[in-house]
Amino acid sequence: MSLNFSKGNSNSALLIIIISVVTSVFLSIGVNLTFFAEQEYNEERLGRYVEDNPEIFIEAMNSYYQAQQQDRLKSRSKRLADKKAQVYEEKLDPRVGDADAKVKIVEFFDYNCGYCKKAFVNLERLLRDDLDIEIIFKELPILGASSLIKAKASVAANMLDSSKFFEVHRALMMGGRITSLEQAADLIYKIGYNRDDLLELMQSAEVKEFLEQNRALAQELGVNGTPAFIIGDEFIDGAVPYETLKLKVKELD
Repeated sequence: MSLNFSKGNSNSALLIIIISVVTSVFLSIGVNLTFFAEQEYNEERLGRYVEDNPEIFIEAMNSYYQAQQQDRLKSRSKRLADKKAQVYEEKLDPRVGDADAKVKIVEFFDYNCGYCKKAFVNLERLLRDDLDIEIIFKELPILGASSLIKAKASVAANMLDSSKFFEVHRALMMGGRITSLEQAADLIYKIGYNRDDLLELMQSAEVKEFLEQNRALAQELGVNGTPAFIIGDEFIDGAVPYETLKLKVKELD
C-alpha cells in the first residue's frame, strides 16, 4: 500500500510526529541526514525516503525502541536501588516462607486480577516444593471497589495475626466477588479472626495509609499492572509459567 504524504493530507499531523521520531532514530543508528539538509526538508521528501528505504526505517525504529527499553530498565533498576528498603524490609508487608531465605520474591497483586489468581497457584507450588524463598506480598487494588475491600481485609488480617495470613490470602484470591467490608469480615472470621476487630481495622487510617504507600511505591517503580514481580533486582511483569519463576529462584540461590 502506497503512503500519501503530500501536504494537506489528513495524515499531516501524524507526519509531524513521525518526522521527529524518524530524525531521532536515524541519528541514533548513524543514518546520514545530509540528504535532507542539502535539499528542502519537508513531509513529502521524508515520506518518499521512507517508502524507498523501508528496511532502513524498520531497522531505525527497532533500534530506537530497544534503546528506549534499555533506558527504561536502567531507570527501573536505579529506582529499585533507591527504594530497596521499602521494597524488601517493610514490616507491615505480609510474608510467607523462610524469613532468612536468600531469595526474596516480591509480588504486586490485585485479588480480582485473573492473572494474579494463576500466579498464586505458581507461588503456592514454589512453597510446596520447599525452595529457599520468602514471598513478600504488596496489595495493589487497581480493579475497583471490590479489589479495595479485599485489600483492606488482607492488610487488616495480617496486622491482627500474620500467622494465618496465607490462609486468608488463599481465601480472598480464590474466592468469589466481595462487595462489602462485612462480607469480607465474615469470610475471614471463619479462618479464626475476631470479626469486630477486623471491621474496625479495615476502616482505620492505618490500613488506608498503608495501601496508599503501596500504590505510591508501585508508581515510583513503574509498576503499571498486576501481577508484577521483583526477584532479586529483576522486574518480571505479568503472569509467567512456574518453570520461569523456579529458574529465577535457582539462578539466585
